[in-house]
Parts: sequence; C-alpha cells; structure tokens
Amino acid sequence: MNDYKDLIPKDKHDVSGIGKLMLLSDEEIEGVVSSLLNWIQDMNWPVAKYVIKVLGVHKNVVEKHLLKVLKVEQKDAEWKKNIISELLYEWSLYPSDELVLEEIRRIANNPTNEEKEELVDEAARTYLEDYKNPDNITTVIFVRHAKSVYGEDDRNRPLSEEGIEDSKIVLKVLNGRNIDVFMCSPYKRSMDTIKEAADYYKINILVDERLRERKCGSYDSESLKKRWNDFTYAEENGECLKSVQDRNTEALGDILTNYKGKTIVIGTHGTALSTILNKYNSMYDYDYFLRIVNWMPYVVEAKFSGDKLIKISEIAYVNKEV
Repeated sequence: MNDYKDLIPKDKHDVSGIGKLMLLSDEEIEGVVSSLLNWIQDMNWPVAKYVIKVLGVHKNVVEKHLLKVLKVEQKDAEWKKNIISELLYEWSLYPSDELVLEEIRRIANNPTNEEKEELVDEAARTYLEDYKNPDNITTVIFVRHAKSVYGEDDRNRPLSEEGIEDSKIVLKVLNGRNIDVFMCSPYKRSMDTIKEAADYYKINILVDERLRERKCGSYDSESLKKRWNDFTYAEENGECLKSVQDRNTEALGDILTNYKGKTIVIGTHGTALSTILNKYNSMYDYDYFLRIVNWMPYVVEAKFSGDKLIKISEIAYVNKEV
C-alpha cells in the first residue's frame, strides 16, 4: 500500500508533489497529515500556502490532528496562529471536533503568554466571530484574464494563442471545488479565460456589465501613477479609478447578497480587480498593481463574512513579463 510519503515537501521550496497530494482521498492522505502540518509552521516558506490548500480539502481528516498543535503544551505560538488564521479559513464550518473548538475558545479567552505575544488570542477571537454564522461565509474566486491580442476594440479582444494555453490553469486550480456560480465582465478575453472551467462544471456564465474593465483614453506615460494617486483623475476620454471601483464593488455587493454562503467565480481584469481589493484594504495600491500587471491569468480567492472581507489568498498566476 502506498503511504505517499514521497509526496511530502523535502524543503521549503519543494512543491513538486502538491498536484498529486491535491488528488488524494481522505483515506489516502491520512498517513501524511502530521508531516504536512509541519510545513505550515512558517507561512513565509514558499511551500506553506500550497500545503494549506492541500489540507483545506480534507477537513474531516485534518481536524483530528489539530488538537496536539493547539494545546497549551505546544509552545510554537506562530504555528497555532497559522492554523487558526490560515487553515481554518479554508473550511466553511467550525471544526466538528468539539475538543478542537474548545481549545480555540481557550486560546481566545485564556491564552498563554506565548500565545498573547504572537497575537494568537486575537486570531482566535476573530475566527470565532467570523464563523459564528457559517451560512454567511461566501467565497469569491477572482480570475483575471489570460494574455489577449491587443487591438482598438477593447471589448472583443480575444485571447492570444499563449493566453488560450495559459487559461487552462484556471480549471486546474478550480477542479475539486464546489463552484455554484460563474460571473464575468462582458469582455471576451475574460469570458474566454473562465469558459473551459464553466463548461466543465456545466454552469452558464452570468454577465454583469458593471464588472467591465476601465475605459482607456489617450495615452500618457505619467497617467498610470496619477490615477493611483488620485482616484478621481482620468486622462482625456478615459475613466477614473473611482468610477471603476464604484461600479465593480457595487456589483460585488449584489453578488455577496444574492449568493450568500456560495462559491462564486468572477472573470475580471487587472485594474478592476485591483480597485475592488483596494476598497477593502489600501495595501492594494499602485505598487500592488505594478506587481501583478503581467500576471495573466491571475487567480485570487477572497472569503467574506457577510460583506466583510476576512481573508484573501493568491492562488495561481502565469507571469507574462517579457
């Protein structure tokens, strides 16, 4: 019988076995859960965010291994914080193991000095509040389009040959998830990027005009930074970021209301997505936009409790920088 130990990361950069680990059943992965948990002791390790995703699809098996990490006797407070702030948010429900839940409450209300210093108690209180009503937890997976063919007709630009090939990553990262809804910008490049995944799930793509990309005006080499410094600024015949942000976040608000507790995929754009995230956290600014400007496609998962953003994770991207 295969014990799958050969798939466990060998160092903090080793993601070679992640794909196969994602495909294992609960029974198959049980023997390596403890070893995988060791790789989320430090979320700065590149492999950690991938291991979180592997553990996240095996709730019933993984939660049985959490108690020994969360107990008072375990002194690694950072590890505890990573479990509460990262791993538990992968699940739509509280742990079904009452002892695990009791330990989280113990950390929230009666933390050790080590847990206080690492702010694990704050993480525990936030988690318990966010998940008080699990039906309110909505998952939105934003998919920025793959590389497209440039042209004057911005709405109807198709994906390039590279973009068509790169868009296959979208289905790979969504496969195995319970997707309820596909929504999209009306632009062809965004539609085409999520089409294969939508067809696989046999779900029609719903289009919302408000999710469209920013209208570009006359070119000005200085206008990009000007727009991010002043959301009301727009070049001649162009659209300001406030307008982009307002209509996109209005659409997102309706989506969160209409599909509360569901998992929604949204086909989007670089500027549109950046302004949405900026609405919730100002760290998503000009520098963030420059970091992701050549990531096509780019997949981001956001979890909401009601209309409150509680977690955001970068899932996948293809860097098309030349």
